[in-house]
Amino acid sequence: MLGRGSRQRILATASPITLGLVVLMAWGSPVPVVSIAALASIDDGTMVQTVGLVADSWAWDDGTENLLLVETASGCTVIMVCSSGIHAQPSTYVHIGDEIKVVGKVFGSDSPRKLYTDSDKVTLLRRCEFVLTVDSLADCWRLFEGDDIEVRGILSRTSGDIGLALRGLSGGSTVALDYPNEIQPALLGREVVVAGRLTFEETILAVVLRADSVVACS
Repeated sequence: MLGRGSRQRILATASPITLGLVVLMAWGSPVPVVSIAALASIDDGTMVQTVGLVADSWAWDDGTENLLLVETASGCTVIMVCSSGIHAQPSTYVHIGDEIKVVGKVFGSDSPRKLYTDSDKVTLLRRCEFVLTVDSLADCWRLFEGDDIEVRGILSRTSGDIGLALRGLSGGSTVALDYPNEIQPALLGREVVVAGRLTFEETILAVVLRADSVVACS
């Protein structure tokens, strides 16, 4: 099941952004593939395809589901408004951090914009553990604060060997780990997937991943 959403996450991403429109035509399809960042320049009622990570969700009494999708490269977001179709609604198979593809119509002048679709036009592309990395969290971690997620990175010791950290695969970003169990020495320096809850610790002014498990990537 999807995690409970916070409207503050939407407000946190609503800063105005001016971006050039880059539209790629999907091979063999009349529906253009548009990045979430480029949706700001799309006319109302235009049918598009876009891809993003699920950062939040909430449901309505009529069966409609709303999902907040984020593009980690830009930090831009879009609200997907999904009505019921023949297939099951996303909440039955999609989790926070999963990557999905959506085909729908763009509407709204506010930021983030809305993408209206139905459950038959939503496709799960990759699970969280295959797409959510320390690097991709760098610019949008607030959207996942308080969520149970799975993050990929390089397991390492902090400076002074007093704790654990998860480094980005490119080496640029780091998140502190709080793991109650003993770490196998063989895991240090290896690419791992860490399952846990992302929190912001005000006492140390740092983002911490409270880990439940640390598993080496095959």
